[in-house]
Amino acid sequence: MHQNKFSYKKPKGLPYKGDTEKQAEFIRAYEELKKKIAVDESIYFMDAVHPTQATKITSGWIRIGTDKPIKTTGSRTRLNIAGAIQLGQLANTVSSQYDTVNAVSMMDFIESLR
Repeated sequence: MHQNKFSYKKPKGLPYKGDTEKQAEFIRAYEELKKKIAVDESIYFMDAVHPTQATKITSGWIRIGTDKPIKTTGSRTRLNIAGAIQLGQLANTVSSQYDTVNAVSMMDFIESLR
């Protein structure tokens, strides 16, 4: 494969629904919002993530007729983390862990930001 100018690597992913016009519109709206807020107010960007603690097996070159076993984790514990950042203040990131991410936990998280 190398002699034929191939290399083994993952393909590069592209955002599924990237829309440059909507991104530019958001940037304009964000710049306008920054001009309108009071000096003592802050703008936060927030999201929730759900990482799992599990082995992820991908692919690779393995000799035909040979198996390459990989030990996996016995647990698939899922974490539910909500977080918010303030641009320019990344050291002051706010995060909380919840049993589930739903409307109630998000309202709780927003209250903790206040």
